[in-house]
Amino acid sequence: MMLSLKRINLCCSIKDASNTRVSYYANNVLGRLFKADSQYERALEHFIRALDSVSETDDALTLRRRGFLNFNIAQVHTELKNWPQAKALTKQLIADAIKYQHITVLPELYLLQGYIASSEKQFDIAISVNKKGLVAALENNDEYTALTFENNLGATYIELQDYAAAKRILLLALERAGRLKDEYSQQLITMNLGYIRVFEGEQSAGIEQIKASMSYFSQHATKAEFEPYYEWLAKAYAAAGMYQQQADTLLEQMTLREDIRSAGREARLNELQNRYNTKAQAQQITILEQENNLKAQLLENKQLQQKLTLLFVLLMLFAAMALLQLYRKVRRSNRKLYETNKQLAFQSQRDHLTGLYNRRALQEHMQLRSKQRCEQDANGNLTGLLLLDIDFFKRINDHYGHSAGDAVLIDISRRLQKTCRENDMVVRWGGEEILLVLENISPSLLDGFIQRILHVIAEPTVKFEQYDIHVTASGGFIHLPFSGIKEEHLDWEKVMQIVDMALYLSKANGRNQVCMIKGLTVSFEQAEALLYSDLTSAIQQGMLDVGTVHGPGGTVS
Repeated sequence: MMLSLKRINLCCSIKDASNTRVSYYANNVLGRLFKADSQYERALEHFIRALDSVSETDDALTLRRRGFLNFNIAQVHTELKNWPQAKALTKQLIADAIKYQHITVLPELYLLQGYIASSEKQFDIAISVNKKGLVAALENNDEYTALTFENNLGATYIELQDYAAAKRILLLALERAGRLKDEYSQQLITMNLGYIRVFEGEQSAGIEQIKASMSYFSQHATKAEFEPYYEWLAKAYAAAGMYQQQADTLLEQMTLREDIRSAGREARLNELQNRYNTKAQAQQITILEQENNLKAQLLENKQLQQKLTLLFVLLMLFAAMALLQLYRKVRRSNRKLYETNKQLAFQSQRDHLTGLYNRRALQEHMQLRSKQRCEQDANGNLTGLLLLDIDFFKRINDHYGHSAGDAVLIDISRRLQKTCRENDMVVRWGGEEILLVLENISPSLLDGFIQRILHVIAEPTVKFEQYDIHVTASGGFIHLPFSGIKEEHLDWEKVMQIVDMALYLSKANGRNQVCMIKGLTVSFEQAEALLYSDLTSAIQQGMLDVGTVHGPGGTVS
């Protein structure tokens, strides 16, 4: 469930600007600016410099400034997920606040300490800290911070599956949020309570309660804030045994993630286009200036021609040389433009992070395939479509940081390219999804090949900084053409809908496996409706020949 972490700003005045105090003030301001801009390493550097300056002073403000800086340093370590440093600093700040009777800052310090404990999955410690913070907030008559502690306590009890305790504290929080007219917190708490209802047996009512809160957040939260809530709705569907709704919810989450990524890409493209337009305008101005200068020279030459023929000839030669230089310059520019266009054409086919082919390249490949080759070669070999999704990828990003997530994508992409054949195509389908297009793959070799793919992904671990990250993947597989059906009736894009549902069946059944849709056991007309809408029902009714290939170590749910 969702935790809340508020920030504190402790201000102090600066007087008698000696060199030491100027250094403190300047580094303090720079640290806060870099922190606000999420440049945490640079912020940490300036806060430490400011702390060094404070250590050289001994006046009434020294203790207060040191506490302020240490709190900001603890926050920066928290953002960087440097848990040991953040935990040690926060513990010392709480001890100092109690020792010097700085009671008003205790709730914010407990809030930070509880957040660190929850992030390290130390839920018993988090509960103890949040209870202390709640008492401190109420003693300070700070109901908004008290509401944050109550919600965090409820979320922690949910993590521990102590739903009775979670419900008690969340109902108190809901009452407080109502008194404070905090509608956003009311909806967050209501969603948590709906989640509890699902696990207490009220599946339908609980799911409707979660969906109502999600409807509110879809209009009052940003897409990036709203997207993670789909995961909790999917977990609720799974607990209720509503696996098709779970798959649909995860598909909606994927669509929203793609919208978020597309918005980011569009913003970057707009920025590049603006830069290009500015540069093009500057080049146009330069060309116009050159043309005007050339016209002026020609006019001067014409006037001089009337006075002296020899001078006219010399000037014409000079003009010819200038034109030759301009011609050579244009040729050089054209060659450079040609090379740039070649590079852009290559980049338009590739994913910028992993170097894999992108969807545009796949689209062109499949169009060319339909023109140049038969649907099945003389040996009975087919085209295989294997869609893979890295398991718990969000957990990797949350625990190790987005740089670790990028490192995992790059390493797994490199392994897959090395494992596949030269005529196979490895495509970044979107986010953490990778598609393998396996041309002329023999059915008899499929199980072994997919088994090798799962082993390549899982072993060895991905090394990132000092961490060894264990990675597995879930997938869906299907042949093209499928079960002898002509591609005019079931083309590759429709087949991808089926393989996408097969992938989510692999995830729903424990992950670290590939669900293989091998063929139909009934006519295409009988199975067509369920193939596009409810693959699980089609399997349960025995319409499909299905197999499963497991990765090393079994499921990872």
